[in-house]
Amino acid sequence: MLTPKEQRVKNIREKIIKNAMIVFAEYGYNAPVESIAKKANLSKGLIFWYFRTKDELILEVAIKCLPTDLYDGCIKSNKTGKNALVELGNNFIKKYSDPIYKNLFLSTLSYMSQYDEIGQVVKNLCYNGLKEISKKVFSDVNEDLILKLRMFMGAMICYIINPSKEIDAKDYVKKLTEKSYE
Repeated sequence: MLTPKEQRVKNIREKIIKNAMIVFAEYGYNAPVESIAKKANLSKGLIFWYFRTKDELILEVAIKCLPTDLYDGCIKSNKTGKNALVELGNNFIKKYSDPIYKNLFLSTLSYMSQYDEIGQVVKNLCYNGLKEISKKVFSDVNEDLILKLRMFMGAMICYIINPSKEIDAKDYVKKLTEKSYE
């Protein structure tokens, strides 16, 4: 259990991150810290008390908007096989239907070359994360299964960029899952 001081620190940090997400989603990671401070109704100095540099804040927000939580949820889920893949797909669409997460996710991918930490998280998701998901979904790991999962996740990204008007999200995920098992 947190002390009152620790809880206050946690709350302020979360407030900064939440408002940074809103500002960065609207204006990109180049948005000034002053905009975040104004949005959060905090001083710029207080933001730098919690995050020593703007880059530290960017990394916190960027890593939060990647699908690490979705991968972990899939891996820890009681569901296996097609059900696990459907759940992952539905959760992916749900998370990235939020315009803040969608914009941040896409911006973050473009920042991979500027921030090694972001690149490492993405590489880990694309390699180790998909290996673990392959075990859960296919009960095996090999190059072909990893390729199927990469295609599945690529199709998920395409859907959040440009949702289909011909097929709803749940049917899209179900059809993709079936294709992943062919």
